[in-house]
Amino acid sequence: MNIYMVIFFAVSLNYLFIGINVFSKDYYSIKNRIFFNMAFALFAWAGIYAMMFLITDPIMAAFTRKLTVFTWGIFYTVLFQFILLISNQEGFIRKKPYLGHFLLYSPSLMNIYLYFFNPVSADELNFTSRGWVYVNAIERGFIWDNYFYVYYMTFTVLSLVFAYRWRKNTVVKREKKQANIVLATISIALLFGTIFEIVLPINGVFSLPGVTTIIALIPFYGMWYASEKLGLISFKPEKLSVDVLQMMSEGIILENNNGDIEMINSGAREILGYDNNDNIEHISNILIGNSMDLNEISAIDAREIQLMNKQGNRIDVLISTMPLYDSIGEKYGSLNIFQDISNLKEAQVNLMKMNETLEIKVFERTESLIKSNRQLLSEVKERKIAEYNVRKMAYYDSLTDLPNQRYFSQRIEEAIKNADSNSSQFAVLFIDLDLFKRINDAMGHSKGDELLIIVANRLKNLMRQGDFVARSGGDEFLVIIENLNNREELELILDRLLDIFKEPFIIDNHEFNVTCSVGASIYPDHENNMEELVKFADIAMYEAKGRGRNFSVIFNNDMKEGLLQELNLTNDLYNAVKNNELELYYQPQVDSNDNSIIGVEALIRWHHPKLGMIPPLSFIPMAEKTGLILEIGEWVIKTAIDQKKRMERKKHLECADIRQSFSQPVCQQ
Repeated sequence: MNIYMVIFFAVSLNYLFIGINVFSKDYYSIKNRIFFNMAFALFAWAGIYAMMFLITDPIMAAFTRKLTVFTWGIFYTVLFQFILLISNQEGFIRKKPYLGHFLLYSPSLMNIYLYFFNPVSADELNFTSRGWVYVNAIERGFIWDNYFYVYYMTFTVLSLVFAYRWRKNTVVKREKKQANIVLATISIALLFGTIFEIVLPINGVFSLPGVTTIIALIPFYGMWYASEKLGLISFKPEKLSVDVLQMMSEGIILENNNGDIEMINSGAREILGYDNNDNIEHISNILIGNSMDLNEISAIDAREIQLMNKQGNRIDVLISTMPLYDSIGEKYGSLNIFQDISNLKEAQVNLMKMNETLEIKVFERTESLIKSNRQLLSEVKERKIAEYNVRKMAYYDSLTDLPNQRYFSQRIEEAIKNADSNSSQFAVLFIDLDLFKRINDAMGHSKGDELLIIVANRLKNLMRQGDFVARSGGDEFLVIIENLNNREELELILDRLLDIFKEPFIIDNHEFNVTCSVGASIYPDHENNMEELVKFADIAMYEAKGRGRNFSVIFNNDMKEGLLQELNLTNDLYNAVKNNELELYYQPQVDSNDNSIIGVEALIRWHHPKLGMIPPLSFIPMAEKTGLILEIGEWVIKTAIDQKKRMERKKHLECADIRQSFSQPVCQQ
């Protein structure tokens, strides 16, 4: 039995075993499927070359060799796609899957076209101890002779380039190590493959058909090790939905196996008394004191512990710890979520004291059963009130008695489930009081609080049964309108909402006229998750304020695009003065009696390098909002003065004083 045939069979079975092993762990993972495709191509490639050792007929050998084009003809494309997937650089393919896959696999289709339909003939093959060797080559043209080498080098180099970009851009140590392994193994395989498949055969030194399938073991094992042993899981924010975690009021700490804190959200900072500028990446032992080592927990765990805040005080918290494991069961960190339960603990202590008092009183007054029963009822009532107060502190706003942001988050998730099950729709309203700060500044915060309470009561009285009203914070309110029939019904509700603000608010015998701006988003027309629905309603609310306040607006996609355009234009305006993009145009002022020019009016224009000439109405309001109007005003005065001096030197004009108004004349004839 030929030793080379045994080697090829062993290599072929090795590819098949590893490919099936990876694929079976997660059938739905696109990474696992692409890895299996790569393994199967190598399995078939090596397997066909192993079987060719059993073939003695040149015609059959030529036909079998022709079949290998379906393996080596697509392998390097699959390799490149796998690199894109593990490095999260497949954005174009994800956005346009049909076009992306067509462009990606077109070179492979060209391989099949060239080498399957115009294959090597039996006369060009010679059987040796190393298998069927390609000799006596027939001239088929430059493209046929060189296309595969160009394809092989191009896709291999692209794989190296994108692996290098991955290594350069990632900040995760685990991913840098993965990228280093991929870069090293592909580079080694590229070197050996070029030597054994191109350099040595061309110079007649050595030729082993299919040796690439053996060399491919190097990058294959490298990528398998990087994917399976090291895992593709990291602490990247997008994989842990950090945007959502950051906005939660609960404290969240993510630490790695070394106990270093990888992420801490604003809720944790607030509970522990740290500012955003405080560096707390390496003080996990200080945070938890000697209570426990959270990183030693191997299963999901919940318990009460004490954490140390910035001032050195201990805080009672309820903490839930979840260990994080990669795809092969190797632990790489822990996720800790905790709540400040100091008030709850105090309430529990009070409850325990009441229970103890109750037991003592019952024991001491057994002879007075009627009196004891009355006392018992009283104590039970107090206990229920205390429990109710504990729940109320967690889910209700203490000022308005409306549900708070946490309760709203739970309620909107229920609304989404109900809408999905009933094929219905609902709306989210974002309400903001107009110029509320003026009332606080003029009348004091206590009067502002009284106004918020009255507004909350009017909102509750307005809404239908089943609708949900919550206070988000400050002068902002959130409303869920369920079982919405159509857009027209929502517009009627918005009109009624604005109407309740037409009646003056009376506080201490003083009337206050207050308006509000309202934005609305609709599920599922606008978005299918809570965060986006609230954000779009917020955008619509600011659109309402931009239309003059006391207005309601239903979100549409143009608002989002308009907001981005205004943001970009505002950023460009900051550089307009520095880059000399502003210009002054002078409009003559003519005496109607004798048609003589008695002065000119300076008009400002912005010559944008990309958008061209922009009129004042498009950028002056933005300048006023950002405070740039002062800098632009100074530039206008300085430019007008300089040009006035040049006019005077020409002695053609007698220039008057310049007034600080863009509409006033600068020079008179």
